[in-house]
Amino acid sequence: LFSYYVFPRIGYSHPSKKHYSAGEYLKEYKDGYTLSISSGLRRDPWSFGFDFSHRKNDLKRRSYFIGNRSGKHWGVESGSNSSSAILLQGSYAIRLYSRLSLVLHGGLGGAHNKYTATLVNGGKSVPIHPKADWSLAGTGGGNLRWSFNEHVAVHAGLHYYYEEEVPSYNADLGLEFEF
Repeated sequence: LFSYYVFPRIGYSHPSKKHYSAGEYLKEYKDGYTLSISSGLRRDPWSFGFDFSHRKNDLKRRSYFIGNRSGKHWGVESGSNSSSAILLQGSYAIRLYSRLSLVLHGGLGGAHNKYTATLVNGGKSVPIHPKADWSLAGTGGGNLRWSFNEHVAVHAGLHYYYEEEVPSYNADLGLEFEF
């Protein structure tokens, strides 16, 4: 009737948004990585479960901040945003061939973001203490699933991941185990 699945993945994250406020700051992120694992129930063609993901993107050096009181321009020496999310997700599989399926999926939940940076102005370097925040997170996309047998499949997929600080386009590769 039902089966269970565990689905670990590794991926690539391409940020889709810059944060810009005229005269205050520009935060622009580099491409980063994602690590994810999903688990849940399956009754073909539907799957429902939880997804936990971790993503990290470094700040580009052309990012900057302008001091509130001093008006000084501070460049970014280093910095990053890491995001850990938990989503309730669902998917629907469309069989294309005997072992190949197109899997459409979506999820909604929350993300915990942690932002850090070290700013420089001339010879002076100032760390920004880690700032953590929770935000709404969501994902939608699709992947191709190739089943080796009824218990093991490989996935290659693309999806859009939304969270406030660094929304991104992600590509990932994973191995799914069903039992």
